[in-house]
Amino acid sequence: MKHVIQSPVTIWAILVVATLASYLFQLEAMKFDPRIVGSAILVIAFFKVRLIGLRYMEIDEAILPLRLAFEAWVFAVAIALLTLFWIAG
Repeated sequence: MKHVIQSPVTIWAILVVATLASYLFQLEAMKFDPRIVGSAILVIAFFKVRLIGLRYMEIDEAILPLRLAFEAWVFAVAIALLTLFWIAG
């Protein structure tokens, strides 16, 4: 499978930017609804989980059922945590 992003350094840079974005969201938490800020941080975290799984663990090169299982797991856990976060908040 041909990737749009080829270099591991590019992936690392995207992960660093996502981490900094999470940190900046946390700094601005007092100006916005904490549930929205927390949700944004969780979405960024699961974007990072997916990126690491697909590229560094090479799940994007795995057989289709394994990739679909991973994608479904990331989606299901993200939705479950976001739902619990909003219910508890």
